[in-house]
Amino acid sequence: MHKHSNRMVILLFIAMGLILLGLDYCFVFQDNGSGQIKLSQTLESSQMEKVNDIQFTFEGTTLKIDAPIYLYANRFFIPLENVMSQLQGSYNKNGNSITIILGKSNVNLDILKNSYSSGNQVFLLKKNAFYSDGMTYVSLFDFSRILDLKVSWDSPNKVVSFFENREEVKAKAPIVNPTKPALIRLEDFIAGYRYTTDENLEKMRIVVDYLYNNGIPFSVAWIPRYVDPLKGLDVDIAKQNSLFNANFVYTLDYITAKNGTIGLHGYTHQYGNTRSGSGAEFPGSPNYNVPNKPKYVQERLENAIESAHRLDIDYTFFEAPHYIIKPEYLHMVEKRFDIIYQGNAKKVIKKRNGNHITWYIGAYLEFIPSEEDADISHLRKRLDNLEDGVLASFFFHPCFDFDDIVITKDSKGYPAYTYSEDSPLHQIVRDFSERGYVFVSLEEMKNR
Repeated sequence: MHKHSNRMVILLFIAMGLILLGLDYCFVFQDNGSGQIKLSQTLESSQMEKVNDIQFTFEGTTLKIDAPIYLYANRFFIPLENVMSQLQGSYNKNGNSITIILGKSNVNLDILKNSYSSGNQVFLLKKNAFYSDGMTYVSLFDFSRILDLKVSWDSPNKVVSFFENREEVKAKAPIVNPTKPALIRLEDFIAGYRYTTDENLEKMRIVVDYLYNNGIPFSVAWIPRYVDPLKGLDVDIAKQNSLFNANFVYTLDYITAKNGTIGLHGYTHQYGNTRSGSGAEFPGSPNYNVPNKPKYVQERLENAIESAHRLDIDYTFFEAPHYIIKPEYLHMVEKRFDIIYQGNAKKVIKKRNGNHITWYIGAYLEFIPSEEDADISHLRKRLDNLEDGVLASFFFHPCFDFDDIVITKDSKGYPAYTYSEDSPLHQIVRDFSERGYVFVSLEEMKNR
């Protein structure tokens, strides 16, 4: 019996090792002895789709891509050699090191380390590069980031366009340990509601660029699955591949690359016949008929986490929809998250449970209540009356700024834009700055 138990333990460890190798939510590679890294036959590679109905362009000219284009978990992987041979730049490959020069970009790509360097800076790729069909493949997001390209999406016509970026996107140096810290959270980002068009996802990225350029760390409350039962809509970007969903995942990657922090705002932000974004999801209010069962709460939490894992989206915090969740269920959230946005607490609350610490963060200043009348006077008044030592934390629906962003395209299709300095978000940032507040990251608030 003892020998049998030992054998079972050994087999269990072997099985766990194989699972970890195959379910890394990115690609696993094998060195075939020639120094080249090839895509292995793992779960991920078996689920990759070959896509042949998407047109790619560069500066208005259609790219003739002969090698396969792959799609996995709503991320495209494109053949570097095939694409670079058609651009006005240089491409020099030496083993697993590739030097690329295009426009203002001069980078070295290290396939083995899954990184690239520009000047003295080294950056990790979002997704592992790999060799297949005699080509080097990188994700579309990594390709655009490596070469500082702007990407324009036309989902209805199945066209993805690359352009050399004409806007300078460069973050200001942050102010270290400010005496009056503030937090901003972008609320209810979901593949539904106001975020169902390519143009509005582009506007979301413009909002992100504005915050990044001004050195403002920010958080985004992401709802993984959009459901509207009355309209028969169910959009699950973790399971449904499409060009638009790929644009949405690209935008999530864009957010994290611009110093944004993503959190899980429930799983669907609804229950029953309510629409995502409006309904409650967890028990805690008599106004919503939500199951008051631990198993239900656990399933919703784990579904949200599984969606993030499937898409390889790093998440930092959890926020219950409308902050509605019974106190007796918070311990289930604490086991899975280090940071919980909850209610309008005036200060960060640090809760220790054994060796685990959970930080509770509120949004005492609340939010702008209406898109139709995006009046910030309520927020400004609360800010002016804020007591010393109270955290200046609020949340904002980024779509409230979309009417103040105008996108125009030239003859090649480049998406230039104007962004009104009188938009609600611009006004809020000025109000905070004039009163001496400095926006900080959630991580900095943990360490204060």
